[in-house]
Amino acid sequence: LSIQNDKTIAIGNMNVNAGGDELGPGGKIVKTSSQRVREQAALHTMVPDDLPIQTGSDSLAQDNAIKEAAVTKAEQDAEDRAAAERILAEAEIEAAKQPKRQQKPEGGLAAAVAAETKVEHKAIDPKPAAKKKKGVKRI
Repeated sequence: LSIQNDKTIAIGNMNVNAGGDELGPGGKIVKTSSQRVREQAALHTMVPDDLPIQTGSDSLAQDNAIKEAAVTKAEQDAEDRAAAERILAEAEIEAAKQPKRQQKPEGGLAAAVAAETKVEHKAIDPKPAAKKKKGVKRI
């Protein structure tokens, strides 16, 4: 079925047929699917870099010194993180020891909403009201 419809124009505005060929005006094939694939592959090929090869020991010594400095910096960062975690843990313990105080809202709408009010009402029992009604209560 796909081979039979290989040259039919695809639905929509993609300008390709079912085989992947690019179509021009009038439905004529401008580029075949294999040409399109080759062009795409040519755009993304790996190009080797022409960099000089390191031969001197000076550059290696400098690289090693930089690596050692990076290692010591990483160790220092780890120590700083550990110290910060200890300080945070101590602060959390002290915060847990202190009693929490709640502030009451003051003035305006907050005071009106937070004002203590008591509403008294009698509870209505639904059973006596149901007994007074006439008719079928349950089936």
